[in-house]
Amino acid sequence: MRQLYSFALGDITKKTFAAYSNDFGPHRDPQRWQNVISKYQDWWNEHKAESQVKWLIEDLTEPRLNFRRSAIQRLGTLGDPSAIPALRKLLDDRSVRLEVAVALAELGDHAAIPALISDFLTGDSISGRHQGICLLQRLTGQTMGFDPEAEQASRNSRNRKMERMAEQARKPLAEH
Repeated sequence: MRQLYSFALGDITKKTFAAYSNDFGPHRDPQRWQNVISKYQDWWNEHKAESQVKWLIEDLTEPRLNFRRSAIQRLGTLGDPSAIPALRKLLDDRSVRLEVAVALAELGDHAAIPALISDFLTGDSISGRHQGICLLQRLTGQTMGFDPEAEQASRNSRNRKMERMAEQARKPLAEH
């Protein structure tokens, strides 16, 4: 339903709301569609001065997981550092931790490092390890010799080095 409302807002404002794709359309019943537009016309007039980032941050508390994930991914893509505090609060939420780590990495926040190491580099997925090391390299400028395709013993050795780097990353965060 929220996607339908976002589409209605798009009709009202003549803008695309990037948090939600345009892969859905107006309801087939024109009267129902007009009711949706009218309801959200009032909402838009009241909230049009607010930023998209603020709306997406509000979506981080949405009970539906797919909406939270979409908002997290979009916040990372938008590149607005004002989203960092809200995203950091979600790092302990296992249901969205990977998305949060990626979004924080895209925003250049070193708070993502421990999650990238523990959730990407230690996993069984080679593509996940590749993604993790690419994000870590973007954040830190280092790979510390980590080979995503290496044997488990070699990866474990490199992971210990990465964990020490993560500890260093945590220290400045504790000061904030």
